[in-house]
Amino acid sequence: MTLRVLDSVRAETVYPFALLERELAGVGHRFPGEMARIFKQLEVDARFYPWVEAQPFGCMCREALLLRATYRLIFEIRDTEAVVALMHIHRRPGAWHSFLDESN
Repeated sequence: MTLRVLDSVRAETVYPFALLERELAGVGHRFPGEMARIFKQLEVDARFYPWVEAQPFGCMCREALLLRATYRLIFEIRDTEAVVALMHIHRRPGAWHSFLDESN
């Protein structure tokens, strides 16, 4: 399966890195490694991760938790690709729907 990482994910990875590193030295440096590990697993078998609760109708969305569930990588399986969005767990519920909408 191929991955399509949304531009919003690329933009949002800068903030968590700096914030996490400021809060606890070394944690920010783990963030890219955890994302890479999840991306590798997605390419092998995206069904490895659980379904997202309360997803929009018709969405085939799953999620992977990062850094002790501080961030969520949410992805939608579409034919032969997985479209990936990144969300902080404290954002309002359902905000990730708009990120996946940008991929259409």
